[in-house]
Amino acid sequence: MKKLTYSIFKSLVFVSISVIVFMYVYDAKIKPHTPKYMETVHQKTNDAIRKQTIQTIMDEIDFVYNEVQGVTEIDELISIFASYKQGNNYFWALRRSNDIGSDFNFIYHPLQNYIDSLGIQNFKDKNGASFFQDVLSQAASNGDGTVIYLSENSVKTQTNKVVYAKYFEADNFIIGKSRVLPYLLANPVEEGQIKYLFAILSVSIVLSVLAGFLVLSIFKIIISFIFSKKSPIATVTNKDSENDLIESDKELAEEDSNTDIVESAAEEDAIKEELVAVDDHKPFEPKIVGFLCNWCSYAGADKAGSAQNPYPTNVRIVKVMCSGRVDPEFILKAFKEGADGVMILACHPGDCHYKEGNYRAAQRYQMLIKLLDQYGIEEDRCYFDYVSAGEGEKFVKVITETVDKVKGLGPLKI
Repeated sequence: MKKLTYSIFKSLVFVSISVIVFMYVYDAKIKPHTPKYMETVHQKTNDAIRKQTIQTIMDEIDFVYNEVQGVTEIDELISIFASYKQGNNYFWALRRSNDIGSDFNFIYHPLQNYIDSLGIQNFKDKNGASFFQDVLSQAASNGDGTVIYLSENSVKTQTNKVVYAKYFEADNFIIGKSRVLPYLLANPVEEGQIKYLFAILSVSIVLSVLAGFLVLSIFKIIISFIFSKKSPIATVTNKDSENDLIESDKELAEEDSNTDIVESAAEEDAIKEELVAVDDHKPFEPKIVGFLCNWCSYAGADKAGSAQNPYPTNVRIVKVMCSGRVDPEFILKAFKEGADGVMILACHPGDCHYKEGNYRAAQRYQMLIKLLDQYGIEEDRCYFDYVSAGEGEKFVKVITETVDKVKGLGPLKI
């Protein structure tokens, strides 16, 4: 039953990752080139152009109305409207008397005589729509109106135009204007584009499957690590396992190779031998190994000794050239060999003799705490702090507090 559940879970993980990757590739690379998507984009663009064109006409009509507002002489009104005519760009206007039920009559339109001869209801576009009568009816009823119609220019080219009219009740004016509507036509899907979409679709499927396998492999490694029945200390101190489980530490260790923080192999062996030599006290007194930076915290210990400030003798001090030299393997080795607690004391940020060794030590510590927690080793058994060369009293305080905490936890059992 457990195997079946695990298999189902793995399948769900694989399918989920594959779908997520495929949807991402689809949204980023395929969808923008599909005909439906392109048509939607073009439609939204055309709607925006139409709204902007109508808004421009509205602003122009409001402007010209301010010019004719209050003018009653027909000749003067015609002169004002005619002054704004530039080719096919012009205003037209109608007005009616104050008599109830009276009709609107033209004040100005370049085609006024032609429209009068046909009758407004018969003035139609190339599709046979009575657009002029429609926009006048909208304006008279609703205050303004908009109609899109098909027009034909002097070279017999048909194009869409929009006409907007607005009713100004104070002067019984209807003023209107037309503009060409510059539609953007959707591009047809070509054969080359179809091949491109097919290629992208194929690649996205392959990437989705590979991503699913990759995540599933990582998941299996994590699961096998968590449920491993090996001794946690033995597993981590094994060099091959360490490279897999402490990746961030591996990167930091590679940086060490380019600095003079790295000591010789003989010095490293000497440090490990000191870890084994932790004293055994009875009744229970915690055995603590302290890694002290040569330039700051070790000098702080000397400061405490020179000032004759007593501190617990439970701590076995290991001097390192820099706290950045403290490898997680050293900590695990100490616990394995019988230490009940471990201390790492570094230079204060900005004071490192090697510029950034203390920052690397702090990063390693955060990673190490999470690792120890998985093995049931309490966080208080591994302590990290900053002690400078002049902080003898702080050194004593840190040592005393750490010993008390570990003493309260009791012997480490792994």
